[in-house]
Amino acid sequence: MKKILVFVDWFHPGFKGGGPIQSCYNLVLALSGSHDISVVTRDSDMGEADAYPYIKPDIWTEHPNGFRINYLSKAHMNFNNIRRLILETLPDHIYINSMFSKFFTIWPLLANKFDREIQHKVQFTIAPRGMLLDSALDKKSAKKKLFFLLASSLYRHSNIRFHATNEKEASSVKKKFPGRVIFVAANLPEGSQEPFEDIEKQPHSLKLIYLARIDPIKNLLLLLEILKGCRSSIQLTIAGPVDDQDYWRVCCEAIKGLPSNVQAEYIGPVAKSGIIHQMQKAHMYVLPSRGENFGHSIFEAFLSGRPVLISDQTPWRDLKNKNVGFDIPLVEIDAFRNAIEIAASWDQVNYDRVAGESWQFAKAYLANDQSKLKYEEIFR
Repeated sequence: MKKILVFVDWFHPGFKGGGPIQSCYNLVLALSGSHDISVVTRDSDMGEADAYPYIKPDIWTEHPNGFRINYLSKAHMNFNNIRRLILETLPDHIYINSMFSKFFTIWPLLANKFDREIQHKVQFTIAPRGMLLDSALDKKSAKKKLFFLLASSLYRHSNIRFHATNEKEASSVKKKFPGRVIFVAANLPEGSQEPFEDIEKQPHSLKLIYLARIDPIKNLLLLLEILKGCRSSIQLTIAGPVDDQDYWRVCCEAIKGLPSNVQAEYIGPVAKSGIIHQMQKAHMYVLPSRGENFGHSIFEAFLSGRPVLISDQTPWRDLKNKNVGFDIPLVEIDAFRNAIEIAASWDQVNYDRVAGESWQFAKAYLANDQSKLKYEEIFR
């Protein structure tokens, strides 16, 4: 049984870090039965000063789902401790779930650079999680350019390779790290589906939910601009942690400027256990994102039996022909508004048809997903 050591900034029960947490958690769950997996992470959620309740930091703890986990306190997030954990575990594989983490990317790679035992024994796999896409690099670009300049030597060792979730991400990796080995394996989806729940739908009214981080890349501000031109009665629920306070302030001003037929409510972050319930309270999920390498919240909408309105910057495409929603280029603002008006016009019969197709779409995806086999190849 191969040993895998996973480094990830935030992990279950955290949820404020969004999709990368879910991607890594799904990977660990899928492989824990066939691999000896250990996870090293923080003892707190993203943006939180307080540690998770009911966990013991800085020790290995057996997780009920068949792996072990070490929640590091701030005092133990240092190079010497990270190196010690690697040498104590001495795994066959180290999986790094980030590009820009000081503690869980740079420190493990530094340990690899300066320790020949690690270089000879351990195979490193780095998952950029969309962080090398142009839409992500545009944010804090000067800081990220400096990172690549200072850290470029850490990636030169032959035991380092990359995991991309699609060909677009693989191309972004090749631009930064030409000649490196890249595995392409789609993110593993949520593995279970709740029964379908219907919802009342009146023509000319629509309940939308935006459930994502409040961050420019997720494009909430664009959504609010789109809604200003809508004629139907719209209720928008905004859920998710605020990553960018300045951006959120601009969004709040835009919310104040919405017309009387559009109502918006912010409900804050939603724990993983509450996502499906929140989705099922709405008619449609909306996310005009500037870039997603998977989009777990999009798939969770399908799991909930809810159609989606998203940009064309995700892997989920041709949705209108599949009768499960709309994927629209970001520059086509009028097309976004038209899609909202179409969805608002649905009566109960038409809406139930689309909602049912969305639920069936997720069911079929789970039944046919072969991603786990590709992950087995990564960790051979």
